[in-house]
Amino acid sequence: MIRESRVILKRIQKLSNHSNTRILTLKGCLINPETSQSISCHHDYGRELGAIIDGLVRDGYLVRLEDFKVALTDKGLHPYKVKWEEAKHFLLHSILIPVIVSVLTTLLTLWLKTPL
Repeated sequence: MIRESRVILKRIQKLSNHSNTRILTLKGCLINPETSQSISCHHDYGRELGAIIDGLVRDGYLVRLEDFKVALTDKGLHPYKVKWEEAKHFLLHSILIPVIVSVLTTLLTLWLKTPL
């Protein structure tokens, strides 16, 4: 995830109080219609906001409810937990299992070569 997407996702999490509340995305602003809180993104990401939101929807962090309404998914509510689970899976399957197989193969080879 690029920095801009991470910043917008954090702003949406803040507005929704870390729940899956719907958030309006209008005219470069993020608005929580339930609390009337808003965060203006016009000065830093105003022109890119639509593209960033589309990217977050495509990547599964947000779900589009209507034209200008989005809500956080489970992945959007806990993005770092998801990344940690992906990292653990990578470490297990790409590093730990090949090392274990290599050690077992070496031990088996040494055992077979020992004179009786």
